[in-house]
Amino acid sequence: MTWVKLPDGSSVPLSYYGDLIWDYSPYLPHAARPKADKEIRWAKTPSEWVESMKGAVSAFTFRKAPGGLQLDPGSIPKRVVTLNAFAKWCSAQRIKRFQDVRAFDLSRYLQKLRDDGVYNRTLALHVTILRKVYDLRAYLLDSFTDEAMAALRFSEVGPTWEPGANEDRRTELIPLAEAAKLFGAAQAHLAQADLLLALRDELDASWNSSQLSRKNWGEFVKRPRVVEAGFQSVHKYESALADLRAAAYIVLAITTGCRVHELGDARVGCIYSEVIDGQTYWWLKSTTRKIGDGPERWLAPAVAEVAASVLERYSAPLRKRVLVELASARDQLAHAASDTDRAQLAASILELERNSTRLFRKRPAIAVLDGGRRSQIVMQEGVMELARRGSPTLQRRPRAAVLRSG
Repeated sequence: MTWVKLPDGSSVPLSYYGDLIWDYSPYLPHAARPKADKEIRWAKTPSEWVESMKGAVSAFTFRKAPGGLQLDPGSIPKRVVTLNAFAKWCSAQRIKRFQDVRAFDLSRYLQKLRDDGVYNRTLALHVTILRKVYDLRAYLLDSFTDEAMAALRFSEVGPTWEPGANEDRRTELIPLAEAAKLFGAAQAHLAQADLLLALRDELDASWNSSQLSRKNWGEFVKRPRVVEAGFQSVHKYESALADLRAAAYIVLAITTGCRVHELGDARVGCIYSEVIDGQTYWWLKSTTRKIGDGPERWLAPAVAEVAASVLERYSAPLRKRVLVELASARDQLAHAASDTDRAQLAASILELERNSTRLFRKRPAIAVLDGGRRSQIVMQEGVMELARRGSPTLQRRPRAAVLRSG
C-alpha cells in the first residue's frame, strides 16, 4: 500500500493491504504533523466496514476518477478520518456496506452533521469524500448506488456554508494593547536567555560527568546551583527555561503572522536578510500547508532573528540527540536482513532527517518526533504563562484568542 525509499534510491513496501496500520509518513514532508495525520489505523473502523473502507482507500491512493484528479497520498489519512465518521454512523444504523446506503440515509447523515454544527469547508469535505467513493466505483467491489448518490447532487445538498455566517466567525484577534503587553513580556523573557541557557549547559555538563545517582545529583548539585543563580526552586528554573520557546513563538508569530504549523516547520537558519536597493530586509522561511502546500517566506523585523537565535541554542541538545539516533538508525539499516526491518528503519530515518534541524521541539527525548497536538498544547501552556505575567486581561481570554492555530 505504501512505500519508502532507501538511501540507494530503491524502494521497499512499508505497509501491506492486510496490515492493521497503513503508514503514509513518507508522503508527508512537513515535520509538524501529528501521528494521526500520518497513519490509518483500521482498529478504529467498525469491523464490518473494514473491507469496504480498505477498498475505497486503496482506490484513493492508486486511482483517479475519469476526468478527475488523483488524491495527494499525503492527504489521504486525514480524509479517511472524515470517511470513517460516516462508517461509524452507518454502523450505528446497522448499515454494513456502501451499497446498502440509500439516498435517505445520506440525507439524514448530512442533516446530522449540520445539527452538530458542521458547516463551511468541513461539511464540504464530508460531501467531497463521499462523492469520491462513488466516482471511483469502477475500481471498487463496494460503492454507492446511483439511487443513493442522488442525495449528494449539488441541487440536493444546497449551500454548505453556515446560515447567517459573517465576519464575526473569523478567528478572534488579540486587541493591539494586549498584544503589545504580551510581546513585551516575551521580549523581557528572551532577555534572560543567556543566563538560562548557560545554566542549562553547565548543569548538563555537570550531570554527564557526575558519579552520583540522579536523585542525589539533583538534591546536592542541581538544586543549590539553581538557587545560587537566583531561582526560588528547580521547578521555577525549569519553567523559565521551557518558557523560552513560548517567548520566541510569541515574537515570531506576532511579527510575521505565521500559523502554528508554519512555525512548527521553522528550522536552523530560518531567518535571513537580503539587501534590496540599499535597504536590508529580514525574512523567515518555512513551509505551509495553507497556501499551495510548499516553501514560503514571510517578511520579518530584525527582532525575529534574535528569537530564532535563542531557539537554535535552546534546541541544540535535542537536535544533537536526534543526530545520534539518526546515526544509529542508519547503522542498523546497513545490517538489516529483512525488507520489513529495512522499511521500518528507512521510515524512521526519514522522520529523523525531517526533524534534525527543527527549532520547536520539547523534552523528553521520546517526544522529539512529536510535532502534533501535544506539542501545540505544551506551546499554549507556555504562551498562557507569559500572558499571565504580561497582561492580566489575557489571563482571562480563551486560548484561541492567544494562540491562533488556523
